[in-house]
Amino acid sequence: STQSTWGFKVCKSGKLKITASYADVSTHSSLEVPSPFPIRENCKVKLYQDAHHDGLPQVSIEKGIYQNGSAWHEVYQAIWDAKKFIYVAGWSLFTDIHIVRDDDSKNLSIGELLVKKAEQGVRVMVLLWDEVMSVDNVVLNTLVSTTKTGLMATYDKATMSFFRNTGVICQLALRNGSGLSCDGTMTTFSAGLGVMGTQALFTHHQKMVACDTQYSENDNRRRVIAFVGGLDLTYGRYDTPSHPIFNSKPHASDFHQVLGFDEEFGPREPWHDIHSKVEGNVARDLVANFEQRWKKTSAKITAKQII
Repeated sequence: STQSTWGFKVCKSGKLKITASYADVSTHSSLEVPSPFPIRENCKVKLYQDAHHDGLPQVSIEKGIYQNGSAWHEVYQAIWDAKKFIYVAGWSLFTDIHIVRDDDSKNLSIGELLVKKAEQGVRVMVLLWDEVMSVDNVVLNTLVSTTKTGLMATYDKATMSFFRNTGVICQLALRNGSGLSCDGTMTTFSAGLGVMGTQALFTHHQKMVACDTQYSENDNRRRVIAFVGGLDLTYGRYDTPSHPIFNSKPHASDFHQVLGFDEEFGPREPWHDIHSKVEGNVARDLVANFEQRWKKTSAKITAKQII
């Protein structure tokens, strides 16, 4: 390293070596993750880098060039095209954000979009983590701002309030039973925390949108598709592979920085993540998983609310 004129040490660039090996799952059955759902074949998967891409390098695959997509563009379009049902599960959903920011024809916020689909007669169901540190109380929300947003800033109570008296059915789910060992027994740590402790410390992190879509261009029958991965439909998640941190127009109303910096001071916190779209029986498994969680969360929810 060398000494700079400012007194800081400037280190030389390092190198990161990564190796990977692949094994045929048919000869290594132990690699299969325990699941109530079987391994599916003949399904389709499309991978996304970040919520939106502004130019990714082309990648050659066996059948040609891989066509990169923009995750939130395609999520918006899938929700817009749905005619039967829309299921959304997440750690957080912030109703004010716009998931498409470069197309004026897709100008609804995610909250407005879901309400509009419900008004069209589509069954829209949203299942979010219930953060115990957030409260829907005017007095407390005025005195302590984190009681409205939640300590983790999930906005779960605000989202619930937004969808109240709309056609969107929204439900918050506590993380009950957290800390169980693989054999289903309670760990010593979780037992010490108690029920309230596990509910406060452990969260739901499934991030999924499932809906119906047209079977094919010339076939009006409906089929199921699903988006699943690391991106919640919430603030701070919109980003591109270039990850701009200053003077970014798309982030003007969505500036996320956990350290407390504002837009004038900056920088914003970049968000690098992956997501996917799946089609085939694996998409139906995600729908089944959502319905299982929904039914388990509340005894008040009847089977009639499930498509």
